[in-house]
Amino acid sequence: MAEEYLSDSRLRSWLSIQWENWPSFPLVVGVALTVATYYVKCVAKKPLLITGSADCADFLQRRCPVLVQEYYPTVWCFTSRAHTLICGIIRDLADGKPPSYRQDILHTPDGGEIHLDWLEHHGDHHHGNHHHDNKTRPTVLIMPGLTGNSGSAYVARLARGAHKQGYRGVVFNNRGTNGVELKSARSYCAANTDDLHLVVSHVKTLYPDAPLMAVGVSLGGIILFNYVAKLGKDCGLVAAMVVSVSWNVFEGTRSLEETVNKLLFNRYLAKGLTTNLRRNRVVFDQHGSIDIDHALQASTIGEFDERFTAKVFGYESLQHYYTDASPHHKVPNIQTPILCLNAADDIFSPLDSIPIDEVEKNPNIALVMTSHGGHIGFGDWLFPTRESFMDKLYQQYVDAVFKYGQELANEEEGKWVDAQDQRNSPTQKASSDTGLFKLCLEFDTIMFSYYNKSAFHERCVPKQDQGTSPPPAAGGGGKRTEADYRHCNEVAEDKIWRESVKNEWKGVQQWEDNWGFLKEYDQKGRPKPQKELPDRVPVYSDNMPNTTNGVIGSRMRTDIGRHMFQLERALMTGHKKKKLGTELMCYD
Repeated sequence: MAEEYLSDSRLRSWLSIQWENWPSFPLVVGVALTVATYYVKCVAKKPLLITGSADCADFLQRRCPVLVQEYYPTVWCFTSRAHTLICGIIRDLADGKPPSYRQDILHTPDGGEIHLDWLEHHGDHHHGNHHHDNKTRPTVLIMPGLTGNSGSAYVARLARGAHKQGYRGVVFNNRGTNGVELKSARSYCAANTDDLHLVVSHVKTLYPDAPLMAVGVSLGGIILFNYVAKLGKDCGLVAAMVVSVSWNVFEGTRSLEETVNKLLFNRYLAKGLTTNLRRNRVVFDQHGSIDIDHALQASTIGEFDERFTAKVFGYESLQHYYTDASPHHKVPNIQTPILCLNAADDIFSPLDSIPIDEVEKNPNIALVMTSHGGHIGFGDWLFPTRESFMDKLYQQYVDAVFKYGQELANEEEGKWVDAQDQRNSPTQKASSDTGLFKLCLEFDTIMFSYYNKSAFHERCVPKQDQGTSPPPAAGGGGKRTEADYRHCNEVAEDKIWRESVKNEWKGVQQWEDNWGFLKEYDQKGRPKPQKELPDRVPVYSDNMPNTTNGVIGSRMRTDIGRHMFQLERALMTGHKKKKLGTELMCYD
């Protein structure tokens, strides 16, 4: 009886403890559901694809399936700083030793050395339906970040990725990195492309019959972008890819100077730079314009660049150096196909500094943006040890360029979907079909086909245009409320109303000059384009669909589409009311 009583007491005691903790259980469940809902609605998204060429967009979406799939950042560390730190650390620990490279030393005219690490196949190699011998095997040149080298986990993954697909990989280690001592008083910087030019020429000399493309990450991406912009079609590359570049170095540096970012990233990277300098200071002691001791005391990247890098490369000031290094103002100079990958939450490249408008105007550039991913993070789903989004896109893009590059070469360069020819040309989705961006494309479709519907002017006009009178067919003006703006979702998603677009297409009214770009209509009631096409031109199709495949050009050229795109950019960072030039009060 005593034992039974003792057991009963323990059971009651255990139940009592469980009951005391029970009130916290609903709270835990509620928090978990809230986080899960936020993750599904705001974090897991298809990437945005932005380009100035419909042919390029179609090519990438067909040959790089990852661009049309949902990207699920590592669910337990998807915030920018955590993603950047944790994914990098876990990969370094999990990937182990780097591959066995063959080292190649390239001597420079100033007496310096550049160390190249090759990951090659021996003899002829069959990969899928393609056969490569050593003379014609495609080569991928890989350029690490600020303090990275061939042993860094993300670099080794890129080299292994090229090797796995049957291609030759070569890592360009910047001078003085990877434990190599400098032989001359010259290191590396974001604006100088002399060493890259030398490396490309060297690789082309070794394998003149093999196509060559380059991939640059972070600082390596900045150098690569500047090189391609500088040399144009004479860069010696069939294509390029840059990842996590800081488009505006001033803005990137300013972001890294923020307290938390300085503690987590800036000081760590600056320490790596000063460590390299300390190991090689003997070659710089005779450099009269540099105070080495002062440079070694730098605690941030900006301080190191001001005290050392800018002076080594002959810049008058840090501002002069950063202006020359920033890629954002060189976008119009790109003449070689280049794919750019950035995360919208990358603290090294703030969202507002990414030159989206300029990218839209250049058919040789495609910009892929993920809602999350941090800086060189892009962890996938539960475990960062798996292939990241960056790894997948890189492998698919490299394969697409080397196997199917002729598909783009056969198209007319720089061709936009013209209003005269667009019925015979494929339409382009400037991005994914998810969330608000899908609504943008629906607006672009419906807006031109049935603009005389008063709901669009009354409820979906940007705030700055509220005082403008709508076309007569729109039914007059009227003050708009916030509820009217929010109602635009319902208007766009009304399938019955969208179906009426097709029936009412012939009744489209001419817009007032201050609203539209269309001047006259043909016998079938379709708008004729102007002879001189303005910057934003609506295009049309014989079949007016009620999906996003309808009336869209090679980019979103309507005012409403541009404003909606700006809002989507704001939503990607989680700030619905963030001002990006124009505020459109239309929310999910």
